Amino acid sequence: ENDMLVIRSLADNIALAVEGARLYNNLVRRADQLAALADINYSLSQILDLDRLLQEIVVVIHERFNIPFVHIFSVHPGRRKIIYEAGIGKRAKNIKARAFAFELDAPKGIISHVARTGQPMLVNDVSQQPLYKPNRTAPNATQAEMTLPLKFGDEVLGILDLQSEHTNAFTQDDLSLFEGLASGLALSIRNANIFRTERWRRSVADSFKEVAGMLSKNLELDEFLEKILIELEKNLPCDAAAIWLLSEVEEDDDSPRNLKLAAVRGTTRASITNSIGESQAVRSFLTYAIEKNEPVIRKPSDPYGPLGFACNFKPNYSSIAVPLYSSNEVIGVLTLAHQTEGRYGSETSMIASTFASYAAVAIENARLYTNAQEDAWSSTVLLQVAESMHSISTIDELLSTIVRLTPLLVGINQCALYLHNPNTFSFDMKKWYGFTPSEDELSLKDGDSVGLIRVQATMAPAYIENLQHELGISSFSIDESTGTLVLVPLISHDELMGLFLVSHNSTGEFGVSNKFTNQTLAILSGIAQQTSVALENIRLVENRQEEAYITAVLLQVAQAVVSQNDLQDILETVVHLLSILVGLDASLIYLWNNETSTFIVSNATAADQMKADQLIGKVFQTGENWILDQVLTTDQMVACPIPDQQYTLGNWETINCEPVADLNLSMEQDWLLGFPLSIKGVFYGVLIAQESNVQPAFHNKRIELIKGVAQQTTLAIQNEWLKKEMVGRERMEREFQLAREIQKTFLPESTPTLDGWDFDLKWQTAREVGGDFYDLFETKDKKLAIVIADVSDKGMPAALYMTVTRTLIRATAQTATTPAAILERVNALLEMESRNGMFVTAFMAILDPVTGVFTYANAGHNLPIWLKPSSNESDRLEMDGIALAVTSEARYINKKIALEKDDYLLLYTDGVTEASTADDELFTEPRLFELIKNAKISTSSELLTTIENAIQEFRAGEPPSDDLTMICIHRKN
Repeated sequence: ENDMLVIRSLADNIALAVEGARLYNNLVRRADQLAALADINYSLSQILDLDRLLQEIVVVIHERFNIPFVHIFSVHPGRRKIIYEAGIGKRAKNIKARAFAFELDAPKGIISHVARTGQPMLVNDVSQQPLYKPNRTAPNATQAEMTLPLKFGDEVLGILDLQSEHTNAFTQDDLSLFEGLASGLALSIRNANIFRTERWRRSVADSFKEVAGMLSKNLELDEFLEKILIELEKNLPCDAAAIWLLSEVEEDDDSPRNLKLAAVRGTTRASITNSIGESQAVRSFLTYAIEKNEPVIRKPSDPYGPLGFACNFKPNYSSIAVPLYSSNEVIGVLTLAHQTEGRYGSETSMIASTFASYAAVAIENARLYTNAQEDAWSSTVLLQVAESMHSISTIDELLSTIVRLTPLLVGINQCALYLHNPNTFSFDMKKWYGFTPSEDELSLKDGDSVGLIRVQATMAPAYIENLQHELGISSFSIDESTGTLVLVPLISHDELMGLFLVSHNSTGEFGVSNKFTNQTLAILSGIAQQTSVALENIRLVENRQEEAYITAVLLQVAQAVVSQNDLQDILETVVHLLSILVGLDASLIYLWNNETSTFIVSNATAADQMKADQLIGKVFQTGENWILDQVLTTDQMVACPIPDQQYTLGNWETINCEPVADLNLSMEQDWLLGFPLSIKGVFYGVLIAQESNVQPAFHNKRIELIKGVAQQTTLAIQNEWLKKEMVGRERMEREFQLAREIQKTFLPESTPTLDGWDFDLKWQTAREVGGDFYDLFETKDKKLAIVIADVSDKGMPAALYMTVTRTLIRATAQTATTPAAILERVNALLEMESRNGMFVTAFMAILDPVTGVFTYANAGHNLPIWLKPSSNESDRLEMDGIALAVTSEARYINKKIALEKDDYLLLYTDGVTEASTADDELFTEPRLFELIKNAKISTSSELLTTIENAIQEFRAGEPPSDDLTMICIHRKN
């Protein structure tokens, strides 16, 4: 027995020693693993190259932890892929060669599940795990698998997958260990990703700089587009790329624009051209981007595009088409393609769009250079035409030069120039070349010519299809199959001055092939424009003396208006200048009195000045002078021919004649003219002018001159009226400002300061002064009297009545002690003296600041609102008596409430609830209740500011229609 005890004791000691050794070995192993973990994280954190980092991760884990199969994957949420990046073991090379990837949304698969959930999984017998899915890409000998997410924050950057060919190869301690390692690995991967992204962005920026620099170099367009595709290949996933250009649009050409391949890389031009020719669906990928006017990224289910078709990519290949813009117009398409799926996103779209912009600039520069050469030819032609016109001084010489030069410079066969004749309402052919017109062809009548009507309607060149039918001309010789007929307008200041008819055959003047193009039409339009300008200049030279004289007269009148301050002196100078400078027989100024509806002769001058002076000061009622009445009624010039010399200054006032609209008569005539002195609808008087022996050719110029004088006279009268109004307005504004200052002195400048109480108020008048008022003052027994009132009017009368009422309340409060008694006494005094129907609504209260008792009486005023935040209630105070100054029988009752801590009491006038919008919608009391109920406030000021802001927002810029006053009483908590 003793031996058994000894042996048993020895065995126990041996077991303890073995267990201690095992625990010690586990601790040593754990310490070594943790040390290795720290060492691995430190060494890996120094690697910024992502590919090297990932390979180093799998090697270190394999060597340090003796795990046979180590794989690392990257997670791409946008592409919904989990892509194999690096691994070690006999499967790794095979998986990498096949560019293996898991679907992120795959229903089966441990790796997909961990990537979606962000939670690690430990499976020591994969045959018992439903999520396990064997990998057909590599030999399948996995028995145990431990998969961990590489997370930075809430984002899964990658997956670390550890596998063994033996079951139960991993423990929970292993899982805890590798979770710690995964955190460090995720940080290292994130840093490497950032480094790679920044390096890539720097490369993109360098490419942008390189391409931008090439724009300033003298490169051929093909070479520049090729270099753009090369730079794209450096920075974006791209197996093939191409640039397509749209054919330029010809004017009036509605046919579809063709796409032309301008540059290509990664495949051949022949392959792409064949792909377009074989399938309309292939072309639609490009046309869709053009129609959508924005980059288009191909989906795997979309039809093939040209690059995918030409390169024979799988159906799920990636492609993007980016339109090229120039002056807000699509001029082509840039396309990229990659054989794998999901390679292009928003960042690719932005970068490709930038390269597309550079390509568009280069294309536009090339086209501008071509256009510049064409423009140079156009400029040369127009310059020669301009030089030929330089010394021309007559219209006949001008027209002869144009019909002679145009065939030589442009290569046309026949042409003719027409000028407008306002007297006959026709266009007369003045010069022609290459044919001889018949007598009937020398004039185009308004309304009789289809071609002329088209030009008049559009004020633009019109192509003529049938010369005989549209213009009535048969003497032109033109080949209808190859020839072109165009009618070009001569326009100046939106007026059709003439027409330029041109006949053009494809075989030019000297047998040279000469197609009619838009450039040809532009040159003809330029010649027509130069002809119009020259024609206008010649006419201006002919009228220069007349215009100079008119300017001199108006200048003298203007100087008289500016240099004199007295209106009578100005008007006297005007009538004398009209007599001297314009040559009027008589001129009179009648001033209009709007209050009496009469005219008074202010100034007059005539050959018989004595008679003119006798008319000054004479008053005419409406109906006594026909011309004055007509000018007053129509506010337009009235003109009457004087049939007999017997109508002199003293007896033509009652002349009754029909006004003549057209003064351009064919014989000399005596005229009586009336000009309104009015501006912007304000009528000041009439200027009457009498003239004799006026030649029709000059009459319109004289009318223009007298109208100018009448306008300056009107401005002088208006200026005098404005000065008088300004003086009156300034005096009234000063009086109102003084009244407002006086009114404000009757109102408290600030709210009282009482322990435990918070007061605030708002006061706003609808006009300079108002009828709302308030008062807060201390009573004899050290309580606070509070008054808010509203007089039944606005402006100055209400302000004066407000002052009287406020004074009476203060005076009565010296003897009466309750609100009801005070209001009854004030009502009696106001009612005795009220003779204009005005009345006052008033609310008066006396607050005991110690107890919070609030004693009040109401004289027809808006009921205050009592807000109780502690119980989330809001109520109106009780209604009481009639307004002040309505009846001497009015009686008022004192009522009391007790304000608890944190209670609010809002006193206000109807300017709050009756604030209105432009559509006359009222703010209303329910809206005020709702606003107060939902307001987040802690002081009286916050409550009043909330209400004020809500009213301003409700009015939406409309001015206040009524005075507005608010008082808030808050018992602090």
